Amino acid sequence: MATSNVHSELGGAGKDAASVGTRDKRVVRRRRLFVLGGVLLMLLVIFWCNYGPLIRHAEAEKRYAAAAAKVADVQSKNAAMQSQVSQLNDPAYLQQLARQELSYALPNEKLYIVSGAGATTTTQAAAGASAGEGGQAGAGSQRSPGLLERILRGIGSIF
Repeated sequence: MATSNVHSELGGAGKDAASVGTRDKRVVRRRRLFVLGGVLLMLLVIFWCNYGPLIRHAEAEKRYAAAAAKVADVQSKNAAMQSQVSQLNDPAYLQQLARQELSYALPNEKLYIVSGAGATTTTQAAAGASAGEGGQAGAGSQRSPGLLERILRGIGSIF
């Protein structure tokens, strides 16, 4: 009987050990699922908390890019205007502008203005001309806007 008692105790213990092993596996599986669910929940909360700031950051980057493009455009216009200013400080360029835009002539030159369809104002040098003969265009002829008028229009277009 002692052997049957031992056998029954071992047999019973064997069944309990098997049931305990499957129960431990279920517990471990539940723990893993619980941890995985907790991690997913934390990731969801982190995403939800950062969604608004991420959207505002993306919008701010778009505004920054637009402002940077505007700054680059203004800088290129500034460089063009600086080159214009440097040209306006050159006496030879000013003399050329006065001749072309304002129809000025030097003392020993005759000024010929041709009017008509598509005609332009020209200045020609005449050797031996007197100082009093050079002058400006008559009041009746139409001319293109002068230097001052173009500068004022340019300043007005900026604003």
